[in-house]
Amino acid sequence: MVRRKSRAPPAARARRVAYAVALAVALLGAAGWHQFARRGDAQQHAQFERAVDQAVLSLGQQTALYRNALLGLSAAYHASNELDAHEFTRYVEALYIRRNLNGLRAFALNRDIGQTELPAFLAEVRQHLPALDEAYRTYAVHPPGERPHYHLVELIHPAVGNNRSLGFDLWHDAARRETIERARATGFAATPPIRLRQEPSSLAVLMLAPVNARGLLTGEPRDTVAASFRVADMVDAALSEPLRRQFALRIVDAGVAGDAGLLFQDAVPGGEAGAALQRELAFGGRQWRLLFTPARTPPAVVEPLTALLLVGSLASLSGAVAWLVMQRRQRAARMAALAHLASDCVFGLDRHGVVHEASSTALRITGVPREAWLGRQLCDGVREEDGERVGAALRTACEQGRPASVEFRTRDGGAGSRWIAARVGNHLADPKIGRILVQVADIDARKRGEEIIARMAYFDALTNLPNRRLLDERARFTLGHAHRSGHPAAVLVLDLDGFKEVNDQAGHAVGDAVLSTVATRLSASIRENDTAARLGGDEFVVLLSAPDGEEEACAAARRIVAALTEPITAGGRSWRMTASIGIALYPTAGTTLDELLRAADAAMYRIKHGSRDGYAVADEVPPP
Repeated sequence: MVRRKSRAPPAARARRVAYAVALAVALLGAAGWHQFARRGDAQQHAQFERAVDQAVLSLGQQTALYRNALLGLSAAYHASNELDAHEFTRYVEALYIRRNLNGLRAFALNRDIGQTELPAFLAEVRQHLPALDEAYRTYAVHPPGERPHYHLVELIHPAVGNNRSLGFDLWHDAARRETIERARATGFAATPPIRLRQEPSSLAVLMLAPVNARGLLTGEPRDTVAASFRVADMVDAALSEPLRRQFALRIVDAGVAGDAGLLFQDAVPGGEAGAALQRELAFGGRQWRLLFTPARTPPAVVEPLTALLLVGSLASLSGAVAWLVMQRRQRAARMAALAHLASDCVFGLDRHGVVHEASSTALRITGVPREAWLGRQLCDGVREEDGERVGAALRTACEQGRPASVEFRTRDGGAGSRWIAARVGNHLADPKIGRILVQVADIDARKRGEEIIARMAYFDALTNLPNRRLLDERARFTLGHAHRSGHPAAVLVLDLDGFKEVNDQAGHAVGDAVLSTVATRLSASIRENDTAARLGGDEFVVLLSAPDGEEEACAAARRIVAALTEPITAGGRSWRMTASIGIALYPTAGTTLDELLRAADAAMYRIKHGSRDGYAVADEVPPP
């Protein structure tokens, strides 16, 4: 007789099925949550990495702006026969530090002085510079003491809040001394972390570039121009508030051991240190390490997965799916809010360069509405003269698979053209992305500042005439053309008669107004293809391109003399200015600009020491 296997009661079987369903639902929910969490973490990490890259780019641009500003001041010294304290102040004021160079504290001129030269140097400063600031009346060396060599802060601007640095001996400090030597060797250098004399509680960096303070001198430049900034101010100027909220930043100088290398550290600590990213930034011969730690975020509210085990019905599965969908929507909303606050914008392009996706920040970042970018070639939204560079960056990313960077101007979308920095990455092979991603950031303020600085490197800040640097470049072209064509060229050196009396009687402001008027009249007296330049003080130069011999050069001199006969009104007075002019013809008086300037200068002094208010032609130089 065969015994039948006993079967479980129906209630027990139902319970087992319910438990199995509940377990399956729990496992499914756990797997879904795990996959969701992994994807969410990847998205957060990508967002954080993008924020870090944007921050590094912005910090690099800010330090480059500071560097270019200092090199512009250095170029002004190299381009001028004479750049006195008044000219130094005018140049710095023209940079509009508060508007164009946020975070930069001051510019300075540092004089290299031997021990035997020190008494005469101190006497000259105390006698001639109190008109700039009363602090110069008590100008003295800090720290005091006799030393064989000094490198003293002679001028500083803005003076308010910075004049405690006057007379400071940079050579006495080892870090500054080493930076001076590097600047002389390389043309530009930055210090490791230092404490400023005017604000010893703050970490700062000093930038230095070599110059000859007396203008165009022979030999190696021994003096320096300098600019300083607090690193905290530089970070604030470079990084927008929405960007700063995404991380905690720590910057150290890799060349300095221990805590002494600290340049900056956020007061608010970051979150998990294991998720931190490190980047490098080179500046002035120093290597900075930038450590970005993600900002702390409140933990997400996660329903215990064990609760799913208590549910044995299909309603549990529906609830789990609904919960996951809700979490996804909340995360998407958070990511969208972060993207809207971000200081950059991302475009998604196909392999042909057509924009299919654009962040909601497109209008704020590029000045062009998001809808205007979609469905068009990226290059269609770029200024025509910049289109080739953008196309080259896209080809580099597509054909070579390498990231590329490019700066360009947008087409005027009604809000004016805007400078943009773009980083291009090829993600076409990634099935989750399938696009070329272009990360763009607004660099308009930086580029406008650079344009001002670049112009000041080639143009006189007072008169807007070309300076010696631009005159040299134009003379190479003009004299080269004259040599190839056999046509003459001419150089006129003009020095105002009695201009010193204007400054002495009415002050530098009136003198500046007179010089500006002279420059305007001088420019109006020559042809468009000629060049009028200011070398410094009241000395001007005119470069004539292909005049019809000596007579046309003399006719130009007569026009200039006549233009200056009309009185100039400035400071409530009428001033009558005259000029002594020397003329040197190419190639009979010289074949280089320096030779022609010397010959014209000698001819000018013949008039200056005689009747004045006229011109003279330089003697011909006999052929060798």
